[in-house]
Amino acid sequence: MYLKNRCISTVIVVILIVAITVILAAVIGTFVMGLGDNLNTNVQAGASIQGDNTDNTITISFASAQESDTVLEVTTTNAGTSDGEATLSEVGDTITFKDGAADDTSSGSASIDTDAEGLDGNTITVTITAINDDTRTVVQTKEIEL
Repeated sequence: MYLKNRCISTVIVVILIVAITVILAAVIGTFVMGLGDNLNTNVQAGASIQGDNTDNTITISFASAQESDTVLEVTTTNAGTSDGEATLSEVGDTITFKDGAADDTSSGSASIDTDAEGLDGNTITVTITAINDDTRTVVQTKEIEL
């Protein structure tokens, strides 16, 4: 009688182990297969922001991009208020802001509004966002004291 109970117990254990293995494989497989569908990729781009408090200028340069159709959107804020924006559409583009005016030395357009005293003595926050198709990635944010 002892042998009969032991034999039944072993069969039940094997069936349970196989069932648990099949369920775990299904759950893990579903998770792994569904995981790839939800991945968002970031837009890869490089830019530089240079502030010169002697000339009261801010220069933004588009340094690099992983995809050729990537553009940079530049926004500036002064004391929490949006001052202006610019678009750099090609690697090598540069825009310089000086006392309320933008000097577009390559391509794109820009404007910046500051108080009547110009940029001097203000803290300007520059945010650069890389855009490719419908994907937007903030590349850099920098505060510049002029």
